[in-house]
Amino acid sequence: MKKFLLGSVALVAFVGTAAAADLPVRAPVGVARPMATFYDWSGFYLGAHVGGAWGNITYSDVTNTSTFGGAVPGNAFTQKTSGFIGGGQIGYNWQFNPWVLGIEGKFSGSTLKGTTTNFVDDSFTNETNFLMLITGRLGFAVDNWLFYGKGGFAGVNRKVSVSDIGTVSPGVGSGSATSFHTGWTAGAGIEYGLTRNWILGIEYDHVDVGSQNYELDGTDGGGRSYLWSVKGNWDIITARASYKFN
Repeated sequence: MKKFLLGSVALVAFVGTAAAADLPVRAPVGVARPMATFYDWSGFYLGAHVGGAWGNITYSDVTNTSTFGGAVPGNAFTQKTSGFIGGGQIGYNWQFNPWVLGIEGKFSGSTLKGTTTNFVDDSFTNETNFLMLITGRLGFAVDNWLFYGKGGFAGVNRKVSVSDIGTVSPGVGSGSATSFHTGWTAGAGIEYGLTRNWILGIEYDHVDVGSQNYELDGTDGGGRSYLWSVKGNWDIITARASYKFN
């Protein structure tokens, strides 16, 4: 009987010890438990960017009523442009963890320029003064990293000039015109939340704008002119920094 009682006490003690081991350990009174944290991409942001761009321009002669320039209607040629761009961006993000939806406006001044001598003695110059992009963004957040794609409206302001020095064709003259083109843009980027407010990133944008006619009034006697249809596209890479307001 004594052995039975001693055995029962030992069994109860063992079960009690095992059950106590499975119970959660309570934090000491007054000590808060650590909470899970994640980077919050939501909010309004303002920033700046700088980078480089490369463009492909296509010229098509619509009509030529001047004596300067050796082109005739139907002639066409292409041109390369390159340069630096820099400017600012402003936008807002909404995070639906892990997805981030946003809208952004981006304005860039540029040194994009290309000069081509065509038809032997005609020099054509294309200068891009500024670009503006208004896009939607869709990203996937991995803590402090954001991987996103973007697309939307593109606007480009540029100047087209032509000069004929008359070394081959009989006419001598020059002319220029400035126009604002509209089209579309698509791109992608990666951003890193360096701190709660500061965000660094790198972005690629492709910009494509439709054709625009340029009347290049000349100085040949009667003030007659070239009329060219000009279109273009650009590839742009920028480094960017933004400040996010919480």
